[in-house]
Amino acid sequence: MGPNEWLKNYDMYATMYLFREKTSLRRWKPNRVAFMNCMFSNQIITAYGKFDGNMRGYKVNNNFLEYGRG
Repeated sequence: MGPNEWLKNYDMYATMYLFREKTSLRRWKPNRVAFMNCMFSNQIITAYGKFDGNMRGYKVNNNFLEYGRG
């Protein structure tokens, strides 16, 4: 996706507007806000199903650890 597509993406514009409004009013702490795409959301849902079935034996996927580290 190039800059022309990104700058004309109104979904992104609305998301960033909400982010600015909520963080500037201190309703959300900026260091506690994260954005995810639908693929990551699906991975979380799948991983939670595995975790819920075997809490003690569950191993956290390296992708989740790397995503959390930035």
